[in-house]
Amino acid sequence: MIIMKKTLLLTLCLVIAMALTGCGSSGDSDSSGGTISGGAGGSIFAGSTVTVLDPAQSNKPIGTGTTSDKGVFSVSGVPFGGPYIVKLTDGEEVVSGVGTRVTTPIFAIVPEVNTTTPCQITPLSQFAYWVARGRAGADAIDLEDVNYALAYVKGATGVDVLNDSPVVGDDSSSANLTKVAKTRAAIKQFEAAVGYAPASPAFTQRVAVLGFDAADGNVDGSIGGDYGKALEDAGALDATELGKAETDKAATGTAFRTKMDELGTAAFKSIVKDALDELEEESGRTLDEAEKNSIADSAAAEAPEIDLNPVVGIDCTLKAFPLVIDVNSMTSGVQRYPFFVERMHADGTHESVDQEGALTCTFDGVQKAAFSLGYDDRFSIYELVITPPEGGFQAGEVVVTLGYKLDGRDFTTSSRIVLVSDGSALKRVSLVGDLWYSSRFSGGIEPALETDGVTVFEESSVTLSATTVSDSGIIFAPPRNLVLTVDKGQFWCEGVGEDNWAASHVVAYEGPDSAPKKLSFEYRFVGNWANDTIVTMTLADETNPGVKHAKTFKLWKDRDALRPITFGRVTDTYVVGATSQTVSAPVNAARYDGYPVLLADVEAALGSIELETQHKDRGSEATYRDVIEDGGKFLLRFDYKAPTNDDAWKSVEDNESDTVAVEFGEFTSRVKTSIVLDLVMPSSED
Repeated sequence: MIIMKKTLLLTLCLVIAMALTGCGSSGDSDSSGGTISGGAGGSIFAGSTVTVLDPAQSNKPIGTGTTSDKGVFSVSGVPFGGPYIVKLTDGEEVVSGVGTRVTTPIFAIVPEVNTTTPCQITPLSQFAYWVARGRAGADAIDLEDVNYALAYVKGATGVDVLNDSPVVGDDSSSANLTKVAKTRAAIKQFEAAVGYAPASPAFTQRVAVLGFDAADGNVDGSIGGDYGKALEDAGALDATELGKAETDKAATGTAFRTKMDELGTAAFKSIVKDALDELEEESGRTLDEAEKNSIADSAAAEAPEIDLNPVVGIDCTLKAFPLVIDVNSMTSGVQRYPFFVERMHADGTHESVDQEGALTCTFDGVQKAAFSLGYDDRFSIYELVITPPEGGFQAGEVVVTLGYKLDGRDFTTSSRIVLVSDGSALKRVSLVGDLWYSSRFSGGIEPALETDGVTVFEESSVTLSATTVSDSGIIFAPPRNLVLTVDKGQFWCEGVGEDNWAASHVVAYEGPDSAPKKLSFEYRFVGNWANDTIVTMTLADETNPGVKHAKTFKLWKDRDALRPITFGRVTDTYVVGATSQTVSAPVNAARYDGYPVLLADVEAALGSIELETQHKDRGSEATYRDVIEDGGKFLLRFDYKAPTNDDAWKSVEDNESDTVAVEFGEFTSRVKTSIVLDLVMPSSED
């Protein structure tokens, strides 16, 4: 699912950014600003212009620099705060001494600037940018989008795109070559998955589509948002190549998952060694075979732990339901409001954060001194502690920002505390209905009619309700206006503009709380749409838009169909020269609507299966057996014979893995992927 982001006023975004950087209001910061510096390369980007953009000011340029012939750049005078977008244009990508003109912008993202801030511009930073852009939707990229994208790319590739340099620079030591080789290895794998050179528009179009796909935590073809418009706004659109990228979307996604998985296997050593060929020339050193093996061994000893579902942020109930307080009903004593905090994984799953001291908290606003963070160790839950000031509260707002650190990464989330003097003001709105809770829909709708480029989907229903600050359940006279919107497409609701298809409708809500309002609605999409497209529907108070509730639903061509099948990692090892063994590779299969998958469904989707080993010329073989179900999980089984343990095999370098190419599917739509098997040499006792 797409994790929804808040929509804040620009002033509130600036308040949060200043709180996070610890500057702005103190008056003692350096007015000259900070510096963004690092390396630019998938190989090396030389003579390119680097521009820093401020998304909070409609991507206004605020500083420029130029990459050196070694791909190093620095941009000074960047105002403290953030986040920022870094854009590379022009210049050349230099591979083995040969330059290719950069004809497409390459992006990076920086969460904040404080003195000197590292930033690397690489194909992986390009990926991170488009993940953040996809998650932001129609809004400007904010800090949570940046942190989400950086965490996702770190988990998927093992590379910290801010700090892990892709260029050698002036340090040609073996220790630095090892670090850079590891980064360059991940970059080369990513380039191989995309299939084009980073300096080309074809690469950018495919990475943009892939980034929008990954914005919901799953590279599975489920895309929410208009990546075509995002590419156009970024000055990076190539309509012809975008059309090809859309056609290749499934293949690119499969290649991405396969190539990233290989980074966490024994194959990593050989990938690193391949990257050393370019680094040798860039460093000016001549490496003999022993030195290359030593560097590759050092890198392989710390192979990245690949996690395609990393922790990407934190969430709390204060964000989902902002606290609205009636200042006239506040008592003089201390009040405590418990709230839940959870770590968010890329796929939308959550884990509770209930350890005392795990969070930091700041408050901003005129009345911020009345608020503090507490913890109830009886129930292992955090609390918002409110101590009313002398003379009581005044109507206004306070911004609360929570921070959480995990594995050296900082995650934040923000919410508002709204103080009102009107007890009939809404403190909460709720959006539910058959669309999400009926087994017929399961959170998605299918086409009912398609004509003249317009797709009208099956009718469903939503239920609206609202709660007042005083919990009085009063009947509004006149009715309170609620605004119902979708972020893409159009809809109409029963009794609310049946002949007026629009992205937003105002719904009159009479109350009281005990009588929610149920509305039948139809949705339509003009133009082409992708299977599993995610639509966000938001209900908000027209008077106070910050009081809102958002839910997502999907557009499905066939809710019963299977998602693209992938294979999980095989963790067993196989001895070179041993007799044939049976390999059981996990098969990942799921329906779009989440309903159970049967073995017969998997067998039909796989069709005829063909296997071929990478080292077949040295005696390795893979022979398909069958697909079985074991404990609710599906397994592809095949007989595997490792390479023959002879002199020919012993002469092969980096022989710790074998790759089994898997081709499956219908005759007219074959899918190609691979399974990596770890190899070990026989022990002396064998």
